[in-house]
Amino acid sequence: MLQQGIKASRNGGMGLAGGLSALAATVNGLFLRWRSRFGAKNCVIQLVLAPTAFGIWYFGLGALVVVSTAVVTCYITGLVLCLMEGRSPRWNHPGSILTGLLIGLTCGAATPLYMIVVGGIVAEF
Repeated sequence: MLQQGIKASRNGGMGLAGGLSALAATVNGLFLRWRSRFGAKNCVIQLVLAPTAFGIWYFGLGALVVVSTAVVTCYITGLVLCLMEGRSPRWNHPGSILTGLLIGLTCGAATPLYMIVVGGIVAEF
């Protein structure tokens, strides 16, 4: 589909707007297939990883410690809650990972770790 849109825009058949709409339709189709394969929460996690990587690169190891502490805290709290409720734990629960990533992105690199741990526990409850 993408190649047809590019070929038609080069030949003058669709013009620039037609080529861009074909490109947008192709990207939309790829995203829908990606989301249906991995699930919406996993796609959001993958989309949040780019700003997380940039934050770690820009702010240094402090940001890495903050993000990893938040993710691990939320993940462990989610597992403990599953065990307390008598459910079998999900080892790859995307909601806990996403919550940890968002907490880690929200807090600054100089945030004390106990605040991040308390925030992760409260967020999972």
